[in-house]
Amino acid sequence: MLLQLIEAKEDSIDLRGAKLYMTFYAENFIKDIVHKDLATLKAPTWRDTNVC
Repeated sequence: MLLQLIEAKEDSIDLRGAKLYMTFYAENFIKDIVHKDLATLKAPTWRDTNVC
């Protein structure tokens, strides 16, 4: 899922907002395929940095 932050200014919308990426997994997928606990998966990764 790709989300984009937008800002309304008077009668126009600023579309230059930051792009956010989110990945959602089903509980069965995590348990049966990934084989990791939720604490490990919730920890930040290199993709969570603010590098442009």
